[in-house]
Amino acid sequence: MAIRSESVRSEISEALVKEPRYKRPFDLAVLVSAHLLLAPLWIALWIFIPLAIKLDDRGPIFYSQERMGRGGRRFKVRKFRSMVVDAEKGTGAVWASRNDRRITRVGRILRHTAMDELPQVLNVFAGDMSFVGPRPERPKLHEQFTAETPDFDKRLQVRPGMAGMAQVYGAYDLLPSAKLVYDLQYIRKMSIFTDAKLLILAGLNTLLGRWGRASGNSLAPTVSTQGAESSLPSNIVPFTPAPDISSPVANEGEEDDLQEAA
Repeated sequence: MAIRSESVRSEISEALVKEPRYKRPFDLAVLVSAHLLLAPLWIALWIFIPLAIKLDDRGPIFYSQERMGRGGRRFKVRKFRSMVVDAEKGTGAVWASRNDRRITRVGRILRHTAMDELPQVLNVFAGDMSFVGPRPERPKLHEQFTAETPDFDKRLQVRPGMAGMAQVYGAYDLLPSAKLVYDLQYIRKMSIFTDAKLLILAGLNTLLGRWGRASGNSLAPTVSTQGAESSLPSNIVPFTPAPDISSPVANEGEEDDLQEAA
């Protein structure tokens, strides 16, 4: 079921969206329930993953980055490290790809299962993030995407999420303009049912190790990564990398604060 341009245009023209009241109680209920019901699994993950990262290349276990939150408020996220130390030292800004050689052996598994995002449950607990919502971008990337894709900042109307509609249904290399279509569709249709459905699909993606690939769900909204502008309103243009960026940035890159935790 493709997302029609008219529906997205109506989303963009809406007044400032108020986050539904169910979001915070729903997040806390899922967080507490998951930790109580799956306590042995959580303990195993928090022990095994750091140990695997450390044994793989002896580098830091975590890294942190600044991200854009609801209303433009900035906050820090932490992830399990999935790239080599100093991944961009010799290359500068390089966009991460599906077969990026900078990703470590353990990191490749973490990315296919999205386990590298696990530490962000702390951001959900703190209220900076929700379990479901648009993925938070780094300030530099957000600024760049907004310059290239008008209305990209509409994503900041709601709390960012650990998983979003674009990540559940889309491919790894989905254009920012195409991600915006998914994100606006989610913002317009937010409901406890939608969040529950996306969480279930996210769980299946983790179990099957298929993050970054289209889910193939016939009920999913689909946006082509080729010529994505055909599914977009006329005032949204596809992203093209800026020709000159003073500070190196990369898609989900890991250069920020890489050494702060061992």
